[in-house]
Amino acid sequence: MDVQNIIDQIKQKDFDREYFVKLVLNDEIARDIVVSSLVNNKHIMVYYHCYYVVDLASQKDPRLFYDYFDDFAELLDHNNSYHRNIGLAIIANLTAIDADRKLDSIIDRYLLLIDDQKVMTGNCCIKNLAKIIGYRKDLTEKIVNLLLSLEHTTRYQARQIELLKHDILTVFDLAVGNYHDSNRLYAYIKACLHSISPKTRKKARELSAKYSL
Repeated sequence: MDVQNIIDQIKQKDFDREYFVKLVLNDEIARDIVVSSLVNNKHIMVYYHCYYVVDLASQKDPRLFYDYFDDFAELLDHNNSYHRNIGLAIIANLTAIDADRKLDSIIDRYLLLIDDQKVMTGNCCIKNLAKIIGYRKDLTEKIVNLLLSLEHTTRYQARQIELLKHDILTVFDLAVGNYHDSNRLYAYIKACLHSISPKTRKKARELSAKYSL
């Protein structure tokens, strides 16, 4: 299989994502090429399009990408925030089949990105934590405690925190019943009814109705 041909095709603006998803799901060599390009290629149109492919493919069949777990974990420390975001997303997908509990060895590094220097990466981390606690309920306490304290420990500005609370509320919605103190979650939801973020207020209203707060 021609490596350069795959790279030339995948970096095109109108590349066929579905074609490449099917390709990496059915061809191990193509899968190696796409994952390697995602992790190592410096051209943004190459690594980002490879991410689009691997993200969808790893949701369809995460087992095919489990051998690359350590490669994706290395992206958490990448100096490029796009790569950190990619690592966060793919690792969350792989948590679904993490029989060896590889996540345990990197969970502290993963959670550090809640307060990344880039707020978009912090947001990406929080979004993916919702997926992780769906697979790993045993991590609920650790994750929820960090999110409850975020506004008191973060580098982010108040307006940024209020925007992040929308996705924090999504995590807390999934955590109800698995966290030891549901009343703390309910109190957080009610406080968000007065957020300066319309999106957060809307989410808080939905959850307040759901839990009859």
